[in-house]
Amino acid sequence: MSKKHKKPNKNNKITSTQNSNPNNLKLSYKEDDRMELIHKINSMTFKTETQKELYKKIKDNSISFVSGPAGTGKTFISLWVSLNLLFNSGDFKKLYITKPYQTAGEDFGFLPGGISEKYDPLLASYYWNLEKILGYETYKRLISHRLIEITPLAYMRGITFENCIVLVDEAQNTSPEQLELLLTRLGENSKIIVMGDEKQSDINKKSGLSDAAVRFQDVEDIAVVKFSKEDVVRHPLVKKIVELYDD
Repeated sequence: MSKKHKKPNKNNKITSTQNSNPNNLKLSYKEDDRMELIHKINSMTFKTETQKELYKKIKDNSISFVSGPAGTGKTFISLWVSLNLLFNSGDFKKLYITKPYQTAGEDFGFLPGGISEKYDPLLASYYWNLEKILGYETYKRLISHRLIEITPLAYMRGITFENCIVLVDEAQNTSPEQLELLLTRLGENSKIIVMGDEKQSDINKKSGLSDAAVRFQDVEDIAVVKFSKEDVVRHPLVKKIVELYDD
């Protein structure tokens, strides 16, 4: 996309690119409540320069690959920027959130319930982050109105992404073939953000995220953003843990 976007201001806060999009807020909000929601989404403060870089890259490119260690805020920032675009740009109608089924050597087949009950625990971090950003009632309402849709990666086969944003987490657990399948779903006026930690892969084959970070590093309209241990902001010990496991 060739749209011009406003850069983060000097206070390191997200600012609206355009007026808020009323079509994305058909949620029976009173006007004051709607404006309070938009204010929450716009009031993000960056903690590192790489977080600011990620914000700009996501806004300026159709596809973004994001990698780095735990605790750097890569997932949280990607989610926050996606919500900002969803509600402020007027360009997008839906946010998809997805992960591959593979998870730390565990088999979902042994978990009780249907696909939704099996998959929900894998997305717990997103539910926590959505609640932190929006509040419990708001994020549940957005999901119930399908402005935010959470679905397994395998179930996105055959979908063409149009006027939407797609967040793919734990992409280190995808194969290059799986990631190709997803990336070729990109349609008109959409963005795909692919995230993960290449050192935490749970698959015994080449990682789709590692492959893509090299394959697409010089392709126009595709961004590659890499966080390092210097970007860890979660807890002082997390940075030390990452350093020691790197040795």
